[in-house]
Formats: sequence, C-alpha cells, structure tokens
Amino acid sequence: MRLLEIAESALHHVRLAPIDALAPYYIGTLPFALCFLYFWADMIQSAFAYRHLHTSAMVVTAAYIWMKCWQSIYCAKLRANMTGVDTGAWTIARVVRIVATQAVIHSTAIVAVPVALVLTVPFPSVYGFYQNVTVFGADEDNGVRAVSSRAWAEAKRWPKQNLQLIWMFSPMPLVIGAGLILVMVPVSAALRSDYSESMIVQFVTLYSIILVILSPIGILLAFNVGIAIVMVPSILKSILGIETTVSMGGDFFNSTFFAICVAIAAMCLDPVLKAAYSLRCFHGESLQSGADLRIALRRIAASRGLRLGALIAVAFAASLTCGPTALAQAESTVPLAVRADELDHAISIELEGSEYVWRTPREIPSEAFQENFLTRFLQSVRSTIWDGLKSFGRWVQRTWEKLFSGRDGVGGASSVGSGGGWVAMQQALWFMVFGALLAALGYFAYRVYKQRSTDIVHAVATATPATPNLEEDDVTADALPEEGWLNLARDLAERGDLRLAMRALFLASLSVLAHRDMIRIAKYKSNREYGRELERIIHAVPDVPPIFAKSVRALERVWYGNHEVDRLSFGAYSIDQERIRSLAKQH
Repeated sequence: MRLLEIAESALHHVRLAPIDALAPYYIGTLPFALCFLYFWADMIQSAFAYRHLHTSAMVVTAAYIWMKCWQSIYCAKLRANMTGVDTGAWTIARVVRIVATQAVIHSTAIVAVPVALVLTVPFPSVYGFYQNVTVFGADEDNGVRAVSSRAWAEAKRWPKQNLQLIWMFSPMPLVIGAGLILVMVPVSAALRSDYSESMIVQFVTLYSIILVILSPIGILLAFNVGIAIVMVPSILKSILGIETTVSMGGDFFNSTFFAICVAIAAMCLDPVLKAAYSLRCFHGESLQSGADLRIALRRIAASRGLRLGALIAVAFAASLTCGPTALAQAESTVPLAVRADELDHAISIELEGSEYVWRTPREIPSEAFQENFLTRFLQSVRSTIWDGLKSFGRWVQRTWEKLFSGRDGVGGASSVGSGGGWVAMQQALWFMVFGALLAALGYFAYRVYKQRSTDIVHAVATATPATPNLEEDDVTADALPEEGWLNLARDLAERGDLRLAMRALFLASLSVLAHRDMIRIAKYKSNREYGRELERIIHAVPDVPPIFAKSVRALERVWYGNHEVDRLSFGAYSIDQERIRSLAKQH
C-alpha cells in the first residue's frame, strides 16, 4: 500500500472505531501521561523531590507497562474490526502473558531505540519492531518468543513505507525535540548567565523550525493545543466572568505548559500510528495467509445476502400497501374547488417573502455615478498593491535587522563580550537554515521542470513501444498508452483472438482512468481494488463505477472461467469500454 492509502485507511478506521475499541487506548494512556507530567513538574519545582524520587520513578514505570498493555488490547480490537473476527476470550492466563510480554520486550526500548536513532540506518526497523510488539501483544498466542518473531518479520517488510509512517504519524520526533528544548534551555541559562532572554527565544525558534521538518503534523497539533489552552481562559472570563491564573496575568509559559501541549498532541497522533501499524501487519501476514481475500469474499457474500433480503422485504411491503395505495389514489382523483381570488392572494403573500427580495426594484443613489467604475477599480487595486509592498518591505527590513545586524531584539544594543560568539553562531545557523530552504525550493522547481520535460518526451517517444505479452498476469496498464492498447485489441480481434482482445480493451480503459488520476496503477492490485478506488470518487463520475464493475465481471468470466466469447458479446463489451473511456475523459 502507498503512504496516502495506508494513512487514509488508518484515519478511516480510527474515526469509525466504536467506543469499546478506542476506550482501551485512553484508559491506558491517560494515567501514564498524567503520572509523567506530575513527575516532570515535581522533579523540576519541588525542593524535596529527592526524597521520593525512587517511588515516583516506580510509579511512572508501572504506568508505562499499564499503558502498553491497554494499547495492545486497543490494537487487538482494531484488528478485529478490520477483519470481522472476534478477539477471543480474555482469560487470566492471556492477560498475564500480555503483561509479561510487554514488560519484558518494552523494557529494552529505552536502550535500543536511542542507539538505533544514533546509528540512523536500523532506526525504522527497530522502531517498527516495538510498534508491532504492541500490535501482536494481545493475541491468544502472545508469548515473548512468538510475538518477537512476528514483530521483527513485519518490521523488516516495506522499509520505505515504515519510515514514511514514522515521519507522518509518529509522536517520537516531537517528543524528542520537545525534550531537548525543555532540557537544554534551562541548562544553557544556568551555565551561561550572560545569555539574554531574546537569545533563548531565538534558540527555541530554531529548534521549532527543525521540528517542523521532522514532525510537521505533530508540531501543528501541539501549536493548536497551545492556542486552545491559552484561549479557553480568556473565553471563560469574557463570557462567564470566571477568573483564572492566565486571565489574571499569571506566568504559565513554562516547561510544564509545553510538556502538556506535547502530551496532548502525542495522544492525538499515536492512535492513528497504531492503526497504521495494525494495517501493515495485517496486509503483511496476508501475503502468506490470504486473510484479506477471505474477508473480501465474506463481504461480497454478505452484501448479496442483504440485497436478496431487501428485495423480499420490498415485495412484502408492496403487497401489504397495495390496497391502501389504491384507495388513496381513488380519493385523490376528486377535484378540489379553489377560488381564483384566493389563489392570487396566496401568491402575492408568498412573493412578499425575504427569499423573493431580488424582485424588488433597486434604488441606486445619484452620487454613485460621480466617478467612473473603471477608475475606482484601478485606484483600489493600485492602493492595495502599494500597501502590500510597503508592509512586506518593512517586514523584510525588521527581520534582517533582527537576525543579522548583531542586535539583541530588546534594547537594540550590539552584543559584546562573550555574547558576540553566540550572535555569530546564531547568524551562521540562520544562514544555514535559509540556505537549506532556498536549496529545497530550487530542487523542487528543478524536479517540476524535469518532470514536465520528461512527460513531453514520453508522449513523443511512445510511437514504437514493445508489445507486452497479454498471457502474463503481471502485465499492467501503464505498459502501453491508450492508443497502443486499442491498436493491439483491434489486431487481436481481426485475428479472431477475442479473449486477448477483451483484456487489451480493459487495459486501455485502465490506462485512461490512471491518466485522469482516477486510479493508481500497481502490479499488486486486483481488478476489484481498482473498482473500490472508483467507488471513492463516485460523486464525481457516478456512471463509471457500475459500468466498470460490469466489465470486470465479464472479463473474469472469460479470463479465469474459460467461458467462450462470441462477436455479439465482444461488441457489447467494446461499447462498455468505450463509454468508460469517454466518461473518464470528460472528468
């Protein structure tokens, strides 16, 4: 599965998950988050924290094991909703194995994950391994050896997709970055007393820019959570008159506030990440077990049974309502006498409503024509552009002076002494950041230009492509353009090979649908999966999915069922394919 497909499926399953599936996650995660935040604030602010350090650390450890066990149950219920299979009986022995497995395996994560992060290369596999341990931890066969073997086998599969999921949904980059900020800022302030507040603010800003690259969704969530926490007290004061520490001017921008923002953002991201890894494990093991095909067959059988039941219910209801409907129709044939003046009066009252205000005549003041419309429009455009340019120039000037003129943003004096080295380092870092951004923009523009030129050359060079072997099942629609498939189908039909001609026509339709971005061509996809992709955009092309499903059934009867095809059925099939292509081109 592609990144966008698995991300969309994970969000879909989390959004539609029932309460009994989502509740285990927050039953386990909320106590750990509260314990950790209390532990953090207590260790920083309390003068007697050393007295209960060991006890508090044991409580946080127990809360962590509690969280991992409930997250395993959440993943098990989520996979049960995906597959339609019950999770099984929750016996005491099974619960004990869950606790033992999670405690034994996840106790090594505090060493293995940082080491893998420093080594860089094995980090995606190691991180995926611990996520898969959470996914498989609540299965009935959940011993340490069995769970470790399955988790490592799936962690090595599809490494590129694994790394993309970590970048998109994992809260780990956000947590590590926030931890570095919360630890390094007070340490720097304590070691270097000459650091001004503006230097620390700029240091935090630089780290935030790096975090945007490493965890864009996470930093966006944390930023929105922080805004909500700040705005809620103001709303309470303005609407209900409730005074809080924030509304009274208290200092709440501290390390605990930032830790709360990061924790809430992590609890919003992590359920989606667990759902994505559950999908990865399910599809990975389905390559050997075929579980996804069995689920698809069960859904097809269930949908056909529902359709038959619906037809029977409609027929029964029609037979019951036949008599009353006929009586109502007989009564409705009696004419109703309506006077003409009453009808005119009702129409005039209706036309006086607000929805018919457009009928009233417009009264335009005389001063509206003192200036020409074109003159007023041009003056407005000119003033808007000029104001925008002046504002942008002032912003660029202020930013340049703040970053590169050697001033500390508060008093405007130049940095001297030991602070000069910090300013020089800061300027170098900002030059590196802006240089990296400009290089990224240049590379993106180069790729766009290269893609355009590649597309043009490809369109010209497709005159003599190699003819694919239609007897092979792994032939995809992107092997030839539409005209190539149509010419091949025409040649095969003239030679009498209608079976291969039908497949060539079908591949021509897939090529057109892919060119219009209605589907994505991939070797691992079946014809039914292409049909499901079209069902997602049925609001845009409502006529294409039914014709496509009919074509798939006709082709599979001939291709897999060895049914004979005659000229009449081939002509009807050709008409359907032509309709699919024409409707797709109109989209």
